[in-house]
Amino acid sequence: MKPTILSRIAAGDADAVEDCLRKYGGLVWSLARRFSADHADAEDAVQEIFVDIWRSAGRFDPERSAENTYITMIARRRLIDRRRRRDRRLQPGALPDDSLTPAAARSNHYELVDEVQQAQDAMQRLRPEERQVLDLAINHGLTQTEIAATIQMPLGTVKTHARRGLARLREMLNVAPAEQTDASGRRYVFRGWSNGGPATQQIVPTDEQVETGIKWTANYEILGRLTLETSPSGLPVTVDGAECRTPCVYDRANGSQLRIAAPASLPVNEGTRLDFAGWGDGAGAERAWTFDGTARTLTARYETRHRLI
Repeated sequence: MKPTILSRIAAGDADAVEDCLRKYGGLVWSLARRFSADHADAEDAVQEIFVDIWRSAGRFDPERSAENTYITMIARRRLIDRRRRRDRRLQPGALPDDSLTPAAARSNHYELVDEVQQAQDAMQRLRPEERQVLDLAINHGLTQTEIAATIQMPLGTVKTHARRGLARLREMLNVAPAEQTDASGRRYVFRGWSNGGPATQQIVPTDEQVETGIKWTANYEILGRLTLETSPSGLPVTVDGAECRTPCVYDRANGSQLRIAAPASLPVNEGTRLDFAGWGDGAGAERAWTFDGTARTLTARYETRHRLI
């Protein structure tokens, strides 16, 4: 049986590294762009992914999975970790990756299978010099200055090839980011193109479309947002069994639920405590909240009680 690219990398075959970049570079870029906030973030993610691939090559078992499936798994794991870190920096109530239903997870899997061939074809259609520059950046994490020194090419030319190569990839692949954020911080998740295709599609216009143009609409669904506050501010509440010190912000898909509980009493000092007096909308201390696409704020009100000695 012919050795796989990953097994050759694990065995120290230097040519296998270039083969891996040539075959899977487009796939990795496509995935990174879907999960990343911007192009620069995607480029950083691609470099991290290929480092993970080199380190994990020896653990690949061709009898258990296909090579492109294994690489996709490594890429998605790294991208999910990066998104979780980014979300934690942005707000305490980030959308969990396990919020997808089984049906949605299966749909994502089938979309990724389609993207594999599309991204690979796109990468192969780059000019050799563009592919070489991108390969060095992805494989070795080289800066543009280091690439120029390595291949003895003027720095300005390296920058041009990198810019044009990335631009050509974006032109060949019609990519809708999996998630976007508007100017107010509200988050949106991709639900499908108007033509019914997956998030990443290769654009091959007909003769008629060349003349008339192509118009596709990416459909997004806004996530519901719930902000929990207390009066006085900064008090803790419990959300799905975990404590959160207010204010807490949660973005969730429509129909998702949270279980919320406000403590009945909170000690302040030896002679003073805060007693729960109700939520601003009149609900009791324990409640369930169902997201419906709107942005709402709930405030747990507390009253001060003093003990007479």
